[in-house]
Amino acid sequence: AKTVINMITRFFGDWERNTSFVAPPLPPVEQANAGKIILIDRPELTQSYVQFGQVGGTVKDADYPALAMLNGCLNGFGGLLFNEVRSRQGLAYSVYASWSPQFDHPGLFLAGGETGGDVAQFITSINAVINELRTTPPSQALLTYARDSTLNSFVFNFSSSDSVLSRLLRYQFFNYPFDYIFQFKTAIEKCSGTELMKAAAQHIRPESFVYTIVGPAATVRPSLGSLGLPIVDKDVSIPPP
Repeated sequence: AKTVINMITRFFGDWERNTSFVAPPLPPVEQANAGKIILIDRPELTQSYVQFGQVGGTVKDADYPALAMLNGCLNGFGGLLFNEVRSRQGLAYSVYASWSPQFDHPGLFLAGGETGGDVAQFITSINAVINELRTTPPSQALLTYARDSTLNSFVFNFSSSDSVLSRLLRYQFFNYPFDYIFQFKTAIEKCSGTELMKAAAQHIRPESFVYTIVGPAATVRPSLGSLGLPIVDKDVSIPPP
């Protein structure tokens, strides 16, 4: 450690901090293609790959801990998507949904998975699960599962000196408090089912979702009409040289 400090001092010790510098604000982020289906034809596939979502939020959002708990309710072997869409309805092998914020710009909320069945039914079932959490607080058992799964991963924030240093540097660069990770943990411990529901209702907007489907269009297209959304065919083939 002393050798590294000496090297940093040697090469960067005479740098002076520009205290007057103010980073320009990032341009606003707007949702594109809201309420549309982008269909990419891959006739050789036997499965369809589905991903849909919207522009999300930042780590600084006051509701982020509640939305992290939402992730816990939706995912994993005890989550609603696995239990309902995969196990009970048998619509997919893989299914997920995740609110993924960024430090200085809005992240994404993405849901989807892989299905060999009715794509429209697959999408409808995922949306039904998401809307359930937007309108009804989760059960105490599900809330406990989400809290435990979120807190159990907390230890990985301290898995190595590199991960701790990297996190603290990001906090400093993006002007977060150094103890943000502990503030986040406390908020997770206190989050109620009603708070989770209100955060989901406020931040997740199904009418803004844009849907991307990669699969055999001839098989997939007929069922998509039931969703009542415009379909945009997208050619992503690479032309020959």
